[in-house]
Amino acid sequence: MEENTVPSISRESAEGQIGNRSQEESIPIDPYANVRRELSEDELTSPAVQRLLLSDHDRVERECERLKSFEEKYHECDKKVAILNEKLKNSTASDILYTCCVSFGSILTGVSRIYWDNNGWILLFIGIALIIGGVVYKFVRK
Repeated sequence: MEENTVPSISRESAEGQIGNRSQEESIPIDPYANVRRELSEDELTSPAVQRLLLSDHDRVERECERLKSFEEKYHECDKKVAILNEKLKNSTASDILYTCCVSFGSILTGVSRIYWDNNGWILLFIGIALIIGGVVYKFVRK
């Protein structure tokens, strides 16, 4: 009689072999993964095979329903992200416009004193108009 002997493998070589396995060579989760898939007519008439097939069918149906709910949630979140990104772009553009209007308006208001004798009041009004326009734009956009 032949004895069933298990070859001894050192821990280092075993870890190296496991680390080098590709996805296809890894141990499958499903114990029936490598079982022959073709069934004969006699095997299909067996109640045990029919129960296994029905069990697998029910499991796959449940998994499909679960995945459909995830798909719906994904699409809802994707839409929300797109909407929020557009709002962020608009918000950034309005902040840039507001900052530019207030900055240039303040600069013109400050420079108007230097040119007051040469119609500096025009610069003052333009500066005030830019400041007011920027503030109004900021609060109307919100």
